[in-house]
Amino acid sequence: MSADDLIASRRADSNARRQRVLAALHDLKRNRQPITQRSVAEAAGVHRNFFTRHRDLAALVDEAQEPARPMPAATANLISTESLRTDLALARQREADLQARVSALEAQLRKTGRLQQPLGEHDPELIATVQRNAELELAITELRRKVGQVESERDAMRETNRDLARQLMG
Repeated sequence: MSADDLIASRRADSNARRQRVLAALHDLKRNRQPITQRSVAEAAGVHRNFFTRHRDLAALVDEAQEPARPMPAATANLISTESLRTDLALARQREADLQARVSALEAQLRKTGRLQQPLGEHDPELIATVQRNAELELAITELRRKVGQVESERDAMRETNRDLARQLMG
């Protein structure tokens, strides 16, 4: 099998996948089912990464999507309320941990004779440090979320590479 044969085979496979995507998009529209890149990819039997290599098809899918419906106010408030409760619980736990740490450090300073009275809770440096810690914890949470997304994309790309390698070998 020559390189030209492999190229022709790859083109034929890609064209067949493109046709399956177009047919799946048509079927989803006709049946009034939700249209997303994921739903079209599943219906067509292709990987989601197919759309990254075929931007024209991704644009067709994006055009076919219905505009996002606004979230009902009650649901939006519930989500934000739950989110705020979670944040508050985390902040309270962090405050308790920091207070325990401050108490331990104060005890150590008293033993050495360097602290005569407890540190003030209204100390600007202490408040700034606590606020900075909270900001850093939020940043860490966001970075962990982004790492999860990147790992998911990496796994999808690896699967695509495996598929391509199998096609070339087989």
